[in-house]
Amino acid sequence: VDALIERIAASGDVIVIPAPVLSEIIVKIPAKADEIVRRLRTSPWFRVEAFDTAAAVELGIRTARAIAAGDKREGSQADWSKVKFDRQILSIAIVINASQILSEDADLAALGERWGFPVTSIEELPI
Repeated sequence: VDALIERIAASGDVIVIPAPVLSEIIVKIPAKADEIVRRLRTSPWFRVEAFDTAAAVELGIRTARAIAAGDKREGSQADWSKVKFDRQILSIAIVINASQILSEDADLAALGERWGFPVTSIEELPI
């Protein structure tokens, strides 16, 4: 991960953290919420991206297609709230033209594969 951050910083790119992911991070370490938000706001290499109108439209269109195809979960065995959460994350990445998502979440990776969007695990990163 450090090598990824160095590579992104050297290229002038940023690491985008979808707001739903930030909430997951804070759930795990709520005592550090203020520090995390402060660091993200002051860092030139990180940006928090909201689930906005464009992401909502992207998600709505894709969910409508899945429902029309007869499988609103698109094969996922996760509960519906998890499926919707993962779709929000992926929709944000798509509308901001991210190059990939970095995640260890198998459900998110499977959704990314179905939507044609790369989801990379930490183990797959070049050192």
